[in-house]
Order: sequence, then structure tokens, then C-alpha cells
Amino acid sequence: DYYYRLNDDSELQLGDTSPPVSWPKVFIGALHSFGPPYGVVGPNGGLPRILTHDFVHRTHMEIFNGAYYPTPLVDWYMDDWVSHVYGKSRTIKATKFNVEHHTTHHGQRYKVDRNNEKKLRPLITQGRQMIANYAEKEGMVKASVIINDPMPPPFMDLPCGDWTGLKC
Repeated sequence: DYYYRLNDDSELQLGDTSPPVSWPKVFIGALHSFGPPYGVVGPNGGLPRILTHDFVHRTHMEIFNGAYYPTPLVDWYMDDWVSHVYGKSRTIKATKFNVEHHTTHHGQRYKVDRNNEKKLRPLITQGRQMIANYAEKEGMVKASVIINDPMPPPFMDLPCGDWTGLKC
């Protein structure tokens, strides 16, 4: 029911919670706190302005016709897309859970196609429209909430309470 994109050079670290809680349970709870069509949650780490690792509900795959990311994006810009497509109101960067991306161990293993950056903003806009269309079709949320959310988001943090099990 959930997808968590990791890199082979990523190290998941224990959460900074007391008592310790399971990050999958917290991330699942955070997604459910949004309600359908859910959104995206990622751990802290990597670049501050984007989610370098992301966790979504399977509804994400339904919205985007089986594609986790837009197929024109083949490198760095996938992170930017997923960091913006759900907007501020449905995007969480979880400061209590960290990931260490060991990018210096192997060096950069692919060449970045910087031309793909030009595709990013139109693909974010298109993705937001796809989310809104899906939500309206399923009777979920007002489309304007998703379409008109600001870019780039300052990220929300995890909510505390029953959904996530985090103490308030």
C-alpha cells in the first residue's frame, strides 16, 4: 500500500523521538492525516530545499497512471518534482527522522542532464492538475487547495497526536 524511494547509498537513522517510534508507522500516520489523495512524506537529510527520499501511498501511483515520477525526468529533478507536486499542504519533511545520503562514497554515478530542469515547472503544474482531477473524480478535496499551493513549499513537519503516535 506504500512506496518508499531509497537510494542504494542511503542510511536510515533512528528517529529522534521519546519513546522511540517506528518511522514507517509515523509516515503512514502522517499520510493518513491528510486524507485522500494523501501526499508525500520524507525524512530530514540531503538538501534542505527538497525531499531527497520520499514515501507515498499507492494512490500516488493511481493518480500518475503507474509512474512514480514523470518519465521525462531521469535524474536530479525527480526529487524537486515530488517535493513540489503536492504543495505545502500535503508535503512533510520529517525533522525527527533522518537519512544520511552517502554520496561521497561512490562519487556521482551518472551525468546530470541539466536540460531537464526546463521541464520541471510544467511537469509540477501538470502533476498538480492530475492530483486535482483525481481528487474531484473521487469526491475527495477541493482542487484549488492543491493547484494553488505555493512553490516552493516551506515544508510542514510531522503532526503529533493519534495519527502519528508522536507526543504533542
